[in-house]
Amino acid sequence: MVDSRGPKSFAAELMEQDAEISDSSLSEQRAKIQETLTALDERARVSQRFAAKSIAAVVACYLGGLAFYTASSLSIGPGPAIATVWQVCTWAAVITAAVSVTRYWTIHRPRLERGRIDLHVAMFQELQRQISELKDKSK
Repeated sequence: MVDSRGPKSFAAELMEQDAEISDSSLSEQRAKIQETLTALDERARVSQRFAAKSIAAVVACYLGGLAFYTASSLSIGPGPAIATVWQVCTWAAVITAAVSVTRYWTIHRPRLERGRIDLHVAMFQELQRQISELKDKSK
């Protein structure tokens, strides 16, 4: 037996049968999913930007070291106090870069990926539950 109605009208009839499944409830669920993904994405982006800035600080310290070396070879090198401060800043930049890159790749990026997967799975499970409820109600 062939149904003369189009697939959109059949879906609309199914949606009308259940008050819990409506365009507004689906849009609310979609908005919650989007909000969660946006928050996870923003945290990952902040972590990524911090890692990039800390790597840039390491590069700047390296270039500063080259400048100090060049200046010392020309006998106009910095004093020992400035060299000590530069060393401390360089080590702080290297440690910060290592920690920030490690945090991004081990915490924030996997959470974002896992969050996307979990939300997709939850959305499909909710749709399957709603479809099975509609089937049970139609019997």
